[in-house]
Amino acid sequence: MLIIERVLEGVLIAVAAQAGIRWLSVPDEQVSALTRRLVRRRLPVVAIVITALLAVGCLAEAAWPGTLDALRQEPSGAWWRSFTAPFVQTGGGVVGAVFNVASAAIILALAEWQWGRVVTAAAWLTGAWAPIGDVAKLAGYHVPTASASAYSAGSSGATYFTSALLCAALLCAGVGYTRLLGLVGPVIALVMWIATNDGHGVVFTEGFVLGMLLWAALHTLRIAIPRDPGTRPGAHPPAPGSRLASADLFG
Repeated sequence: MLIIERVLEGVLIAVAAQAGIRWLSVPDEQVSALTRRLVRRRLPVVAIVITALLAVGCLAEAAWPGTLDALRQEPSGAWWRSFTAPFVQTGGGVVGAVFNVASAAIILALAEWQWGRVVTAAAWLTGAWAPIGDVAKLAGYHVPTASASAYSAGSSGATYFTSALLCAALLCAGVGYTRLLGLVGPVIALVMWIATNDGHGVVFTEGFVLGMLLWAALHTLRIAIPRDPGTRPGAHPPAPGSRLASADLFG
């Protein structure tokens, strides 16, 4: 069962990243052209800062083995542990830590180009600091006792929560049949939730619902989903017709 969970978690991140890439690309744009255009864009500051903090946490754990126990969240621990717990990794060893940091970097960058800095930072921090499954309790979800320790630290919950915004954006504002890719992520998340009671599926579902509600609110107010139109100094502007040409109202 553990292997199935890990496979589904990896597939879910890949689907969300693909949804973000599809939403950012212009019609008929090749991957190589998209890559060059994104490289010319303004640096995703939120993604860089959070990724750097996660990397520092991993290095600290490697240098000082007691780092995880000192910073992870515990029921009887200090209040500030809730804020430090997302920046240290639990379980998965080196491979798990590398996956968590790399997936956070990719998802955060794509989300920042889509939704802007403020929304991306708020989404990641919400996923990081809100107890897993608090909203899902309304649907009868309870964190398994065996998983309580695993959920006491780590950045994966925040990353999955944020990645759901990519699927929500594609489903709501995508073009043609490509928007259906936005449905694949929540379907996988629900399978993870129902079949394996995996908390990552739960937080993804919560993030997807948040993304849909946010898009609906912006649509009602006639505000386009914010994207980052900025580029590095001297770079070319976004391609004509690109959704990235809209004003970034959220930073």
